[in-house]
Amino acid sequence: MPSAKEQLVSTVAQHVPCVHMCWPVGGAPDLPWAVYSDEPTGKGADDGNWTVTHRWSVELYEKYPDTALETALFDTLRGVYGYVEPPVTTWIDSEGCACTLYRFSGIERIDNV
Repeated sequence: MPSAKEQLVSTVAQHVPCVHMCWPVGGAPDLPWAVYSDEPTGKGADDGNWTVTHRWSVELYEKYPDTALETALFDTLRGVYGYVEPPVTTWIDSEGCACTLYRFSGIERIDNV
C-alpha cells in the first residue's frame, strides 16, 4: 500500500508533475507543475492505534491560468480526499505565472507502531 505522500503525488501527477516543496535548482520542468507541503499531526491510543492527520497544501503553477486544468485537479483531489477548500488563484508578477492553492486533509492509519 502506498504511503500518504506517494498517494498524493500519484493523484496530482495524473494532471501535472509534482514534488515536495520545491524542484531542485535547474530541475523544474516546463509549466504547469505542482509542489506540495504537509503539516502532519499524530495521535494514538492503546499502544497500537496510531493515526496521522495530514493537512496538505498543493500549489499548481501555470504560465497562464487554465480553468480546465484547475477544475480537473480540484475534482480529482475531491474524489480522493473528500472536502477540498475552494481553490484560490493568484498571479505572481515577479515569476510571471499563476499559482492556484488547494488545501485539504486526510487521515492515515499507522500500523505496527
